[in-house]
Amino acid sequence: MRRRDLLLAAAALGVPMPVLGRSRAAGDARHLVVVFAEGGWDVTFCFDPKLSCTSPDGAPCPVEGPEVDEDPEDPEDREAVQTFAGIPIVVNDRKRPSVRRFFERWAGSAHVVNGIWSGSIAHVPCRYRMLTATQDGRAPDMATIAGYAHGAGLPLGSVDLSGWSIAGPLAASSGRLGASSQLAGLLDPSALGTPVNAPSDYPFFEPHPDDDALLEAWVRRRADGLRGRFGDGGANDRAIDDLVASLDRGDAFRERAEPVLGALSVGRTSSLAEQADIAVELLTRGVCHAVTLDTRERWDTHDANAGQHAMYQRTFAGLDRLMAGLSDAGLLDRTVVAVVSEMTRTPLRNAATGKDHWGHGSALLLGAVRGGAVSGATDQQVESLPMELSTGEPHPDGRLCRYDAFCAGLLELVGVDPEGWLPGVVPFRGAHPV
Repeated sequence: MRRRDLLLAAAALGVPMPVLGRSRAAGDARHLVVVFAEGGWDVTFCFDPKLSCTSPDGAPCPVEGPEVDEDPEDPEDREAVQTFAGIPIVVNDRKRPSVRRFFERWAGSAHVVNGIWSGSIAHVPCRYRMLTATQDGRAPDMATIAGYAHGAGLPLGSVDLSGWSIAGPLAASSGRLGASSQLAGLLDPSALGTPVNAPSDYPFFEPHPDDDALLEAWVRRRADGLRGRFGDGGANDRAIDDLVASLDRGDAFRERAEPVLGALSVGRTSSLAEQADIAVELLTRGVCHAVTLDTRERWDTHDANAGQHAMYQRTFAGLDRLMAGLSDAGLLDRTVVAVVSEMTRTPLRNAATGKDHWGHGSALLLGAVRGGAVSGATDQQVESLPMELSTGEPHPDGRLCRYDAFCAGLLELVGVDPEGWLPGVVPFRGAHPV
């Protein structure tokens, strides 16, 4: 993104937006990478095995999991539960071999959280809750908060490669790649190409460096005017400070990120594996502190739930790429990767062989976590069971691991005090390193 683009965008902010103060850190300032599986994955295909599940009366659980799709004519197409470093996972080497390969390699750095209660079965409310720990679509998500808290000296606190990140009042510290890599066009306008039927003298105007200097001077005068009119020694002044700081932040972002993002193609959506490479480079080069990625899968399988096999296969191949990149860069022990979805699927399939929405999900935490372990559980109907939030152990007298408790624990994992952002919420600490 060029200085003049930042200037024009910043100048459009007629009234400053309130900005929250940075919260006290709760521990080590770890990087955060959020990988979002939009639509609602079926956790019985992987994290929450129900293949040999029985109800209290001894009858089989009323759950139609991946075994429903087995081909009776193919002896290799069989579902099984295998334990990797203490984590039971559903595997099928015919349909989802990348799942086995992933946990064989990374189970020691993995923590599964089952039975996360989202309190809704609608996509948007569940997405808000799992990403921001609130029901308010204006609140910042966990990656944005982590980036804001720990990325003060970086060009950006957080970068969104997914399109799902919610910056809220912390937008001044976050950046977006764009659903179709639009940022590449800001870094290099020539990447946008020439419009169809454009005249020979297109583009009509290209600013000279002197024009950029005039724009910068104008924005600084504008900031002084805003401060004189709206300055309050608080939120307004912080917002104006962000506007002025964006001038230098834009140059720093361009200098550090351009070698990483220069290969982007405008109009093309990046795969999870490609996002993984970009995320590692952004963190390695000190461009940002937190990143949000997307699996690029359509997990909302109301029709043909069998499609989740291929989605898991591609997703775990991409996650392996991410973990290998973080490990090779020496970042794995200083990074928490949170792979989350807004919900899971119903226990039984519908008439279209799909599954509908179910508000009890799972998450996969990777990297700087208590590895080789599982927290929480669900019952025979894939409904969340109470747990001891301090340990993650299921307990009838415990609490449900609500979405807000999960997110509060995630903030603690990356060294942010959740009380400043989620006051009164008891954090889930089952994945905290011992």
